[in-house]
Amino acid sequence: MKKFSRHRTLDELKSLCAERGLKLNTDRYDHAGSDYVLVSGLFAGEAAEVLCSTFNGRFFGALADGRKFTEDDAHDGQPWFDAILDLVYVFAPEAAHG
Repeated sequence: MKKFSRHRTLDELKSLCAERGLKLNTDRYDHAGSDYVLVSGLFAGEAAEVLCSTFNGRFFGALADGRKFTEDDAHDGQPWFDAILDLVYVFAPEAAHG
């Protein structure tokens, strides 16, 4: 299992969303004092909306079919969930074995 070293900054999220064709809505962050931003689009072919905390990296959301999820759910290995994890977190390099 991958271990993350930190969550991404808002600037990193902005850059990755643009690069990956995801829509980033920062209205709540910009105008309502929220720590959350909304990311929507296709994650490994699955349409989803994800609320991401810029403060602590927590996230929750829903797939287009209505399935809800959080970062605590056991969806590791599901391509759509791994794509969300890769967007939200920077992963620590894996330790060399030997």
